Amino acid sequence: MRLGAIEAGGTKFVLGVGDEFGHIFERKRIETRTPEVTLGETIEFFKDKEVEAIGIGTFGPVRLDVHAFDYGHILRTPKPGWAGVDIVRPFTDGLGVPVKLDTDVNASCLGEVTYGSSKGLDPVVYLTVGTGVGAGIFVNGALVHGDLHPEVGHMILPVSPDEPVDSPSCCPRHDNCLEGLACGVSVEHRWGRKGEELYENKAVWELEAHYLSVFCANMICVISPKRLILGGGIMEVEGLFPMIRDNTDRLLNGYLGDVDRKRLETLITGTSLRGDEGLMGALKLAAEAGH
Repeated sequence: MRLGAIEAGGTKFVLGVGDEFGHIFERKRIETRTPEVTLGETIEFFKDKEVEAIGIGTFGPVRLDVHAFDYGHILRTPKPGWAGVDIVRPFTDGLGVPVKLDTDVNASCLGEVTYGSSKGLDPVVYLTVGTGVGAGIFVNGALVHGDLHPEVGHMILPVSPDEPVDSPSCCPRHDNCLEGLACGVSVEHRWGRKGEELYENKAVWELEAHYLSVFCANMICVISPKRLILGGGIMEVEGLFPMIRDNTDRLLNGYLGDVDRKRLETLITGTSLRGDEGLMGALKLAAEAGH
């Protein structure tokens, strides 16, 4: 099958043409601007590609219930002009092909369990830590959807006693959620400089590892995943993974006897698809839409 894939982010859209085996033949990156301009340019890209279906992994929150009156609409978002935008119908109308939609992080999770090193594992949790924080969850052979979709970035965490500032959260709604405490914007908010300028400051990454290890311990206790994948720009910091594993082991405190420090080496890992997990997951969504 010849398939279209869209990784729709708040900063950029990555467009791809590929097949159901995860091969990407062509790609293009465009900046996320107004909905009219961005969606129009995206549709124009695909018009001569002869794709049979489109898969979209989008920023959100977004309505994924196909029976809802606002299915495919972006919901509350700080991205100017995007709240209430229908991200599905422009493609079904403009290209005349079936479309399957999910969140960007669910698409990344799907890419990893379909084409990556987590193939054959279940359950799997995928967390991205960058400008924001989000997670995709794969359980019993399917991505998790509920009344909305997982919003793990807004999991409430205790603020560390080692916080150097009184109000560390950058989230406008929560004083102590995972995104507010651990995303890239939070690092800059707390320390006054971007993360890439703080690589040598050990205290920055010890605190980051603490918050991410609380997330990992919670996911291990709630989901009991076979793999917990941490991706995004923050996770490129050298030495962060060992600190997260050490802290997670300390938090679990031996309660789950078989989840010891050695097991955490293979349980908590990085991505395996070199940044293409979102686009490849969108190809899988397209393949499902086309069948």
